[in-house]
This record gives sequence, structure tokens and C-alpha cells, in this order.
Amino acid sequence: MQLTAGIVNYGTYDDVLGCVESLRRSSRPPDRIVVADNSSDPAGAARLCKELGAENVLASPHNRGYAGGGNAIIRAARDSDFILILNPDVRVSPGFCSELLSAAREEPRSAALAGKLLRSDGKTLDSAGVVVTRMGQSRDRAGGTPDDGRFDRREEVFGACGAAIFLRREALEDLCLDGEYFDEDFLIYHEDVDLCWRARLLGWKVVYVPTAVAFHDRGYKLGRRRGVARFVLGHSFKNHYLKLCKNLLPGQMWRDGAHLAAWEILRLGYAVLREPSLLAAYARAIRLLPRALRKRRQIMKRRRAGYSELARWFR
Repeated sequence: MQLTAGIVNYGTYDDVLGCVESLRRSSRPPDRIVVADNSSDPAGAARLCKELGAENVLASPHNRGYAGGGNAIIRAARDSDFILILNPDVRVSPGFCSELLSAAREEPRSAALAGKLLRSDGKTLDSAGVVVTRMGQSRDRAGGTPDDGRFDRREEVFGACGAAIFLRREALEDLCLDGEYFDEDFLIYHEDVDLCWRARLLGWKVVYVPTAVAFHDRGYKLGRRRGVARFVLGHSFKNHYLKLCKNLLPGQMWRDGAHLAAWEILRLGYAVLREPSLLAAYARAIRLLPRALRKRRQIMKRRRAGYSELARWFR
């Protein structure tokens, strides 16, 4: 089975090379390593070309975001059965790739697989998959909690964190919409949840594999919201609505309507009172609404899973 590992980069060349080195130390290294280099810096891109070969550096003069960079990696890996997409600040353990490949063979209906992500201290969980709430929020399961054995069982989860997401080529072709795997209207944030939600609607699974361990020096750290660029927060805010518009089932809206409405009132109040710059995200979401609705129609036309199969994930 062919495996391509791809790293989505935006100016963090030292981190990329560290991630590449960890992949090369794997007990089962990827057959190919590529980098989607967004807003490519000539000197930085030259370093990558020297290390990986020019054919493995997917340079772009503009910022395609995680979604566009991830799609560039997937398209470049046409001959691969599996694609592992990573953030530059991830370091994989030697057994990470082999454990995910083994689990993927045993779970043929898995569209995506998630390993156990630890923070840089090696003791705190960063992500054990992704969970969603009845209010439509998505977050990393167990993020910030001790790695004390509670999340050491292989199991289904709602989604996989895009910092280190292992994808099956067969599933990706089934999930593709308008030539895109990750929705490029999202640019950054929530595109991983959107893809996994679509996978569930189309009858695929997402599996958490705790024996596949990696370390993530999370860029968007808890308690550092003030240090996050406004445009990043704006895209995250906007993408929440695109995600719901594309994927929510009528049964969920009926069951969870009060929860959804309460949360949206709180979000609007927060934006008005604390971060007025986020109000522009509503306008961007409205502008993209027709495209999101068109994609929704495509998804619902091909949907294989019903409300009863998805309801258990929304808690």
C-alpha cells in the first residue's frame, strides 16, 4: 500500500524540516513526502527543494490555507492508497505511520483515522479525535487532559483533527465535491470537521488509533486568543456557519433547535460586545451561503446515513 505524507506550510520552514525528519525516522516511512508551501518564500522553498526534491514542493505565491494546501497534497498523491496530512508543528513517533496503516487495513470503511496527539510535554493530550455538541460546536476530544490511560482504546470517533489526519484515497474520491476534498471556501479551521461530517453522512467511519502517537506544539494555544490574527478568528467564526449549513440534518435541527439558537445568540452577543471585528464574518458567511447550499444539495442527494445513525455523536 502506497502512503504519501504531506505537510501544509505557511512560513514555518524550520518546523517543516523537523516534521520531515520525524517521518523519515518512522519504522514504516511514507513512500513520498510533499510540502504544500503557501505564500512561498523563495529562500525557504529552496531549502525544501534541496531537502525533498523540487517535484515534492507544491509552492504557491498566495495563501491557499489548510484546505487548499491539503487539496494540493491529495491531488499530487494520485497513486497513493493513503494520504497523511500534517501541520508543520507535528512530530510523529516511529510507529505512527505503521499503526495507522495497520488499523486502516482492519477498518475498510474508515475514511479517516486519528492518532493520539500529545502536547510537547508528552503527558497532556492534545487530541484523541474530534467531538461535536448539540450546539454544533466542534472541539478536540480530551484536549488539555492528562494522558492517564482513559483514551487508550481503539474506537470510532466523530472526526479527526486536521493537525494529523490519515485519509483513505477511495473515500476521498467518494467525498469529493466540485473537484475539492477539503472545502476551499473554509480556507482555515473547521475544514477537517466538515470533511469528517460529510464522510459520516455518506456512510463512512472515522477511527481513533491510540497506538499511533504524535506530538503537536499547537499554534492556537489555549489562553492565547489575543495573539491570534483577526483574519484567522474571522474564518473560524464564518466556517462554523458553513459547516452547519452543509451538514445539519432536519432531525438534528428539530431536536437541537433550542440549543443551536441559544448558542448563536451568545456568539452574536460576544461579537457585538467583545470583538466587533467578528461581525464581518457574518457577511462573509452570507455571501458564501448560495455555494454552501448547492454543496448541501449534492451531499443530501448522495446521503447514505440517516439522523438515527448520526444523532449519537451530538451530545
